Amino acid sequence: GPGFRRRGQVHFLLGPRRMGKTSTLLNLPRLLSSQFVPVFIDFQNAKWRESDTTFCWNLADAIFKELQRGGLTTDLRQPDMESFKEHPFTLLDRFLDQIETLSNAIKKQILLTFDEYERLEQGIDQKGGVKILDQIRNIVQHRERIVVLFSGSHRFEEMKTINWSDYLINVKTLQIGFLSADDARMLLTQPTPEFNLEYAPGLVDRIIETTQGQPYLLQAVASDLVNYLNSEKRISATAEDLEIALDKTLVTAEVYFFNLWTYCSEEEQAILREIGMKPSAEVTAKDQAIQALCRREILRSINNRYCFTIDLFRRWMMKRFL
Repeated sequence: GPGFRRRGQVHFLLGPRRMGKTSTLLNLPRLLSSQFVPVFIDFQNAKWRESDTTFCWNLADAIFKELQRGGLTTDLRQPDMESFKEHPFTLLDRFLDQIETLSNAIKKQILLTFDEYERLEQGIDQKGGVKILDQIRNIVQHRERIVVLFSGSHRFEEMKTINWSDYLINVKTLQIGFLSADDARMLLTQPTPEFNLEYAPGLVDRIIETTQGQPYLLQAVASDLVNYLNSEKRISATAEDLEIALDKTLVTAEVYFFNLWTYCSEEEQAILREIGMKPSAEVTAKDQAIQALCRREILRSINNRYCFTIDLFRRWMMKRFL
């Protein structure tokens, strides 16, 4: 709660895809103190990229509906889309004036959470769209009762189309990473009270090692292992069972692996292929590409050699491309 009070500061939730960022945002109403009204905005939805008009109206409407859900709208009128068509930014500004007045009266701040912020670039072109960024910057800098939180898998400086640092300065970053070994072990061995799966010695450590505690993959492997054992009518998992489950996960988590791969540049993909084929070889590549892969936790350095952070991703890449 207290960390969300500083005006002019952008809060940024950073983490690789399928790391739990969206779940964290959706759980904010439960996690935060009652002094905040979180408004969740998913930029994956194309409605946020249609036009300046629809962006302004959708933002006003989203804030209104969240306040209405909490019974906090009092005499605030729901924004009308038709009225936004001629002067969308002017009307949004007037609406936000009302929101700040209401926010003061109910003693609650509005927390705008922009998830998958990278998708906004798809709606920005030279003819317009940048007004949206100007509007967000204005909210950050001048609206005392509105706090802005971005969420994404890329740092602002990594983006190519928009120089986000021009619009959003004074960024406070919170990074979501892999689960610790202890947390991963608890998730595998005690997911529910009625859980009764038995692991062969060393098997839990093997699952953690091959997923590095990546939450989505950890659960995917565990789910595929349980499903396989159920089909075999057994509750005790062996090393052979795990290998079968890992092969299944390469298919069930295909979308995750493919997205991870396609977010890499051609140079980065070439580096991954080189390391995949010769894990012990010296990598000849630009430092910038290597550092970008390490920063995104796709690669890590061990004893001056680079290797895949998640071995399961290496297995998928070898199977798919090599």
